[in-house]
Amino acid sequence: MKKLFTILLAFLVWSCDIIIEPVIDSRYNVSGTYYLSEYSESYRSTTSYQITITRGYGSTVYIDNFYGAGLNVSGTMSGNRIDIYRQYRGGYEIQGVATVEMNSIHMTYSVRDTYNRSTDFCNSVASLRY
Repeated sequence: MKKLFTILLAFLVWSCDIIIEPVIDSRYNVSGTYYLSEYSESYRSTTSYQITITRGYGSTVYIDNFYGAGLNVSGTMSGNRIDIYRQYRGGYEIQGVATVEMNSIHMTYSVRDTYNRSTDFCNSVASLRY
């Protein structure tokens, strides 16, 4: 009986494949400085500036110089998507979404001036600076 148990146990151990899958943090792929071209649907104008994206805790990323106004906003990254949940920074209410594609980020967002109540709807493309 012991011999049969030993053979069965050996068979089970050798027949199992142990697969260790690496954990990939997609925030590593977006961290860096980007050239950004922003189109304002509200003002029908294009503006260019730089942003910097850094990793935060958990799934958080930080975007510095958002809207070209020196605003620091946070977003939550899941896969290739960054959700910029409603937040208030420097007199602005900001919310939007971004999609990461290779070395570029496509963003759609709104920026509402809380003082004069005007809202700017923007689309932008950010290209990684090398």
